[in-house]
Amino acid sequence: MSLRQRLAQLAGWLQEPQKVARFQRLCGVEALPRRSAAPATDPRGDEKAEAPLAGDARRREQQPGASAGPQPPGSDRNQCPAKPGGGGAPNGVRNGLATELGPASPRRVGALRRNSLTGEEGELAHVSNWPLYYLFCFGTELGNELFYILFFPFWIWNLDPLVGRKLVVIWVLVMYLGQCTKDIIRWPRPASPPVVKLEIFYNSEYSMPSTHAMSGTAIPISMVLLTYGRWQILLRLDATPDMEKIEEQFANLNIVKRSSETKEPTYLLGIDTSKAVQAEKENLVAVLCSNGSIRIYDKERLYILREFSGYPGLLNGVKFANSCDSVYSSCTDGTVKCWDARLASEKPVQLFQGYPSNIFISFDINCNDHVICAGTEKVDDDALLVFWDARINSQDLSTTKDPLGAYSETHSDDVTQVCFHPNNPNMVVSGSTDGLVNVFDISVDNEEDALVTTCNSVSSVSCIGWSGKDYKQIYCMTHDEGFCWWDLNHLDTDEPITCLNIQDVREVVNLKEGILDYLIGGLYHEKMDKLFVVGGTNTGIIHLMSCTISGLIHVTSLHGGHAATVRSFSWNMQDDSMLTGGEDAQLLLWKPGAIGKTFTKKDSMKIASSVSQRVRVHSNDSYKRRKKQ
Repeated sequence: MSLRQRLAQLAGWLQEPQKVARFQRLCGVEALPRRSAAPATDPRGDEKAEAPLAGDARRREQQPGASAGPQPPGSDRNQCPAKPGGGGAPNGVRNGLATELGPASPRRVGALRRNSLTGEEGELAHVSNWPLYYLFCFGTELGNELFYILFFPFWIWNLDPLVGRKLVVIWVLVMYLGQCTKDIIRWPRPASPPVVKLEIFYNSEYSMPSTHAMSGTAIPISMVLLTYGRWQILLRLDATPDMEKIEEQFANLNIVKRSSETKEPTYLLGIDTSKAVQAEKENLVAVLCSNGSIRIYDKERLYILREFSGYPGLLNGVKFANSCDSVYSSCTDGTVKCWDARLASEKPVQLFQGYPSNIFISFDINCNDHVICAGTEKVDDDALLVFWDARINSQDLSTTKDPLGAYSETHSDDVTQVCFHPNNPNMVVSGSTDGLVNVFDISVDNEEDALVTTCNSVSSVSCIGWSGKDYKQIYCMTHDEGFCWWDLNHLDTDEPITCLNIQDVREVVNLKEGILDYLIGGLYHEKMDKLFVVGGTNTGIIHLMSCTISGLIHVTSLHGGHAATVRSFSWNMQDDSMLTGGEDAQLLLWKPGAIGKTFTKKDSMKIASSVSQRVRVHSNDSYKRRKKQ
């Protein structure tokens, strides 16, 4: 037997109506017993009792002796001829009807749907499984025109016009393909009896393939594919409990330690913790101070262990290496300096020399500690990103290294921020007072090709960072308290990459308590896959806000810590602790669930800082109080 004959045999086997009838009985649908015809002695009673439906085959055929007058409605509608060669059946006349014509069935009673073409009604049946019956009825209604007439306008007007238009195109193509295939295959609907016809609205169409099944499969799948990556859909059932858990964790943060007194009170502008921690070693904290130095603290006791100076220049930024206890900082003397945080030596162990006239105000080291990138102030018409090889060469014992090269064409003003990707050593993002946030792939040879994308914050950039799954999102904060959030997953699509753009967070955020005067930075919580924004007040209150595509949502506030503006913070993902520093010259350690200790607040240290023009200075007056004036 050839393959064609086998396929024909399979098609014939699948068309047997007994299979549909058995499935109906399995689902609890059985036909009611047929009523007998009225006695023949009463012609009128016989006519009333046995009046056939307009769709009955006997009404479509001209009866013997009848005049050739107008035919009843539906007698010649939609009666497609049989497929040439005997492979199909005429549609409309024998579609869904038994092959042998018996006595006329009695008129159906009850509110049943009527076929508008033939006038035929569905059959009354005994249903023993009502939940399943209504489930199938609901599924059938989802494929009707009325559903799509309501569904598409609602989606386009209220959810997403772009996805809605694409769904309409897909639906039209699916329906066109399905109806064309019906006219090619021409399979009739299963005969009744034995099948109980509950739905006859589409009885004038061929049965194969089912456009209900095609559209019911294509539309939901397309909807998921078109919205994936465009929307943030929480697929995990534990998303809400996790969010409640992190809110509770933040709310339970208590101060467990304050830093020791210092001879020279300074603002604490930047904080970073050692990443190469071993059981037998102390956990170190490096703090950038407004006097241009870096202090090394023991994290648990918050005692000052040693201090490094950038003399004759002033240090900007602080960062621990990822694989050792080396701490880096850029300097206004045109260098990036590296110290061993375990040693008390004032001399850097490594010096990365820039080009003449370079003044470095930002820097970062990549995740494998191989490359350093530093941003400069604008000098003449140049604002540079300078790169060095940070690896130690055993053949070259020199402590001073020259640059590998520089990018000079992508920023037109001071490069205030540089941040490498947490996992990809070749990806780096930079921000500038020109308002641009540039993403580079430094594995590419030249600057023009290395530029992956440019985002515009429309204001001077004060803070940038990576977030999102696989860290494919970047966020940015500006010196006038604006916030931007971009998704790099959409770079190769027509979707917009901007997830959120707020010109002034202070005007739109709705806090549960207090006010918001400024933004401090961003906190991407890897366990929660959630971005949080940290802000505060001039009186030292810290606000934590959750970042969503609809805006910033206040989570909790931390009271009783600082007495002045908070400048910096560092979140530790291992023990969920947080370090904060501010203008009261205090370094605080917060831990969740710890017993809060009573400390005396320190007064604000308003000092004359030599770098005050280079760092963001907040007014003592709150934003809302100034706005009312």
